[in-house]
Amino acid sequence: MANAYTCILSTVCVFLSYGYETAFACPRQGTGQSLLGEYSTHLPPKEPLVLALKQYDIDIKIIRKVNNQETTSFGPSGRNGIEFIYIRPGSGERTITLCILTKYNHASPGSYQITRLNNISPQALHGIELMDKAAQAWSENNEMARRRATAYFDQVSRLAITELALSEHARLYSLNARIQAYRYREALSLAEQILTTTSAAGYSGYSGYWGKGQVLLRQGKHQEAISVLSSAIILARSLPPDSVSTKDIADITNSLAEAYLLDGNLARGRQLLTDALFLAGKDHRLLAAIYNNLGFVSLLTSHRQSGSSRDQAISQSIDEHQKARQYAVKSGDMLELTYIDNNLATLYQRAGRLRKARQYYWQALNLIDPGDTPLRFQVIYSNLGLIYQHLGDYQKSESFLKKALEIASQTRSSQLRLARLQCRLGNTQRLMGKPKTALVHHNLCIRYALNESNRELLLQARYELTADYLMLNNTREARKNADLIIDKLSPETDRDSGLYSQVLKQYARLERLEGRLGHARIKINLALQYSLSSRNPGLHSAILAEAMHIHRARGDTARALAYGQEALTEVERLHQYLEAERLGPAWSKTSHEIYLNVAEILLNRYRETGSRQALEQTLEVLERSRGTTLRHSFSRRESTGQLTPKEHLQALSELADTYAVQPDKRGARSLPFSYYQKHEQIESSRLNKAGPPSSLNAIKPAQIQEKLQQGQTVLYYLKLSRALYVFTITQSNTALHYLGDPKTLDTLHRQARKQLITSDSIPYQTLNLLSELLLLPAAIPGDTQDLILVLHRNLHSLPFAALPVLAALPAYQPLSARFNLRVVPSMTSYFMARKNTGKEGHTLDLAIFADPVLSPPGDSISPSTANTRELQTWSRNLPPLPWTAREAEKLKTLFRQAKYQIYTGPAANRSNLRTRQVRHARILHIASHGYFHSLNPDNIGFALAAHEKPGGVESGFITLTELFSFRFNNELVVISGCDTGMGKNMDGEGMLGLSRGFIAQGAKHVISTLWPVADKASAKFMQLFYQHLKQLGEVDRALSKAQDDMRSLPAYRHPFYWATYVLNTVSPEQTITFDNLKGIEAISTPRPDNGDNL
Repeated sequence: MANAYTCILSTVCVFLSYGYETAFACPRQGTGQSLLGEYSTHLPPKEPLVLALKQYDIDIKIIRKVNNQETTSFGPSGRNGIEFIYIRPGSGERTITLCILTKYNHASPGSYQITRLNNISPQALHGIELMDKAAQAWSENNEMARRRATAYFDQVSRLAITELALSEHARLYSLNARIQAYRYREALSLAEQILTTTSAAGYSGYSGYWGKGQVLLRQGKHQEAISVLSSAIILARSLPPDSVSTKDIADITNSLAEAYLLDGNLARGRQLLTDALFLAGKDHRLLAAIYNNLGFVSLLTSHRQSGSSRDQAISQSIDEHQKARQYAVKSGDMLELTYIDNNLATLYQRAGRLRKARQYYWQALNLIDPGDTPLRFQVIYSNLGLIYQHLGDYQKSESFLKKALEIASQTRSSQLRLARLQCRLGNTQRLMGKPKTALVHHNLCIRYALNESNRELLLQARYELTADYLMLNNTREARKNADLIIDKLSPETDRDSGLYSQVLKQYARLERLEGRLGHARIKINLALQYSLSSRNPGLHSAILAEAMHIHRARGDTARALAYGQEALTEVERLHQYLEAERLGPAWSKTSHEIYLNVAEILLNRYRETGSRQALEQTLEVLERSRGTTLRHSFSRRESTGQLTPKEHLQALSELADTYAVQPDKRGARSLPFSYYQKHEQIESSRLNKAGPPSSLNAIKPAQIQEKLQQGQTVLYYLKLSRALYVFTITQSNTALHYLGDPKTLDTLHRQARKQLITSDSIPYQTLNLLSELLLLPAAIPGDTQDLILVLHRNLHSLPFAALPVLAALPAYQPLSARFNLRVVPSMTSYFMARKNTGKEGHTLDLAIFADPVLSPPGDSISPSTANTRELQTWSRNLPPLPWTAREAEKLKTLFRQAKYQIYTGPAANRSNLRTRQVRHARILHIASHGYFHSLNPDNIGFALAAHEKPGGVESGFITLTELFSFRFNNELVVISGCDTGMGKNMDGEGMLGLSRGFIAQGAKHVISTLWPVADKASAKFMQLFYQHLKQLGEVDRALSKAQDDMRSLPAYRHPFYWATYVLNTVSPEQTITFDNLKGIEAISTPRPDNGDNL
């Protein structure tokens, strides 16, 4: 392009060499960039400055200082393009300084040339001004600014300015901009235009082929990309020696290697990467991209291997990606680092290291600027949606996948991308129990896949469609779709996605359901052979479970049991990496049926043979399935480190409060994507400080008997699809009892819940029937005093305290009057020594939160907003609780000799709840409104005082997530409010709600409620409970006595008033003693301290 510089007045050339010293005013380094040189001049009045900075194998960034005002510019010009500078004429004399820096650190030597331009045409001057505006906009590094930059480039392109080859450069920069913004269809069209209007010689020529090759690569047209990128390399090498760009050739070679790898030619791809490494020298940005692809080679190698060879290849891929990451960090290339972190996440996912996978996904997300192109977010959201789908957190999966699909639709993504998202979202919705909705998504997926002629997606969509029809019991359509794909699969191309094994498993299931067990066994054996190679962490255990079903159907119970036990080992391997709030319980629920099927095989063996060993093995398997997440949580030492950022918790609280519905309103509003996004940020900060994975075996049946005391009986319930059982366990015996049809339980359960949530009903006949079903066959020993309940499924929301003792009929003597009742998640969590509790003493005997101010003073509801208030927050619409304040005052009198602290009114707030003295109080009592809605079970919490702040009111809604962010080393937590014992039913994990939150975070005992309670009645009940606790010193006995006393009062005789209270515990030690310290004066508005660290 030398012939274009006819207007040159002066030329300054600077050659880069590391350690370059300068006497100029520019800093040696900008934000991570090395200073290359400086250009300074004085401009007379009314004179512009027009410069061209030609780059030679170096990416530059320019900081301009005009009379002490700084602006930055760099464009998508590549390392051999030209950056144009235009500084407008001014009214007075100006000092101009340009600081030229490397855009990336640790770049290999290159050079640049500054040319001052004069005597150019008005059209060219206008074009340069637009190019400069584009570079400044591009450097703002957000999507809107970069779209504006692209528009400037397009404007210059349309002007057809041949002078300085301006329009040619503009088209090329616009192409690069579109590629970076994932606008591939536009980019391909532009690349074709460049190749037809630009001479093949020179930088623009090979760059046009390079850009087209990158687009074809991203569109999945690998062979076309190979041809075009090969042409780019040939053109780049054909330039005169002084114009050859070694770095560009290395970069194009790396892209060509990727195309060969995606086309299945690993040997050629590996050789090209070796060539690229040699050409890259010590350029860290290039080395990051090349090692990223070397890691891809190892990943593709793992697809062709199994067992330890596969594991070794994945490990090598992780090592190479980690090396790529180091180079990207050192170079400051945040875009490449985003890709690498995303790739590392998928690798850790394949290796089953799910905590690491999620950590890297969130590192990738955090690298993306909020204003950047949404498509980068879409990729990560889609991957997170998939991992949550695999692990059973379907609400979160649906939210992330819907957001990814929304972004893809808004940005007019390729049909390939839309098809993949439709398939993933449909799968999640089927797993949520919405197969008809899933059918819609999967039919869309098929349509897009056909339009794109994409074999893999078409097979995936047909597989998902088959699963939809199976759930709808439409085996004819399921068989039709399965037959369309079964012979089109290949273990070489479909094993990484898991599609090969998934389809084989599905086909084996169809064969089993249709009675062709021999064919089913052949298919499931093939599926097992390849399932370990999938990135789906739960696939292998699911296929082992299907193998169990097939062999059980064939009558080979020994083989069935072997496959089932192997499946459980795989389930538990994953479980140790999952946290206690969401993913652990979600995975428990997803995998629970495997435990039940194994238990059923053993149980049938016991019923057929009477073998005590089979009985104990059954109970052992069930115990492994109960409270698994708690067991892992308890076995980890208490974590230390920074707290979850308070602003994240507050933002989550505001969203939860806004989307909660009033108790008198029907329906529920789905939580928005922003809720799950904020929750993921909180979870990400927890993962960074979490202790190492741990595994603890469940307690054996013999050990349970050894640890039980005289007078204690365990009722261990098991609800299968067609049968209901209970194990009765004492010091001297373990017995199994068949109870009946679970459908009978479901009917009575619904009736009882409906009758007990109001004092106007007569529930006693239903309660009698429940007692006959659940207690009569259990034959509770006559000397039993303590009844320990291990509940299952919907039994968690049943008030056992209200069930009558049948021997006392026709008189109504409830179970709570005869026994001390304790509900435990599992016998292992009940008896185990916990490592996750603090060792400090209790600074308070009693901390009480009561009658919080739910709306700050002056927060009145005007007539104009009264009808829309529900759209604001749940907590600000709640009625006050004056009786809870009286309750607190009576407790103050009762515990005069104890050390207590009472927080009422505005002091009953989250800041005080977080203080160390409250979280380490012997007893924490919270009297407020609880929130749970069965149609939106992710939203769980309770209300504390709202807080006025500049610009608005800070919600007092305490979410379950907030509980999981702090330690609560209390011996007893009492949550006196509506539905505080309710939550998501997670099968073997039990009820995931407030009680579980406090227990998981350190509390030994929690008393909560199973339905809404009246303010005045609750105050009376708590007065009775604490009187008995002070007298008896034991939690379970105090609760039973309080229920008995409450029932004896005519006004509160109905179970509505007293049976709602339930004790959940993870400690055999029920004794609570007080230190008999001198009484201190309780205060209602204490100043919150700042000691809210872990």
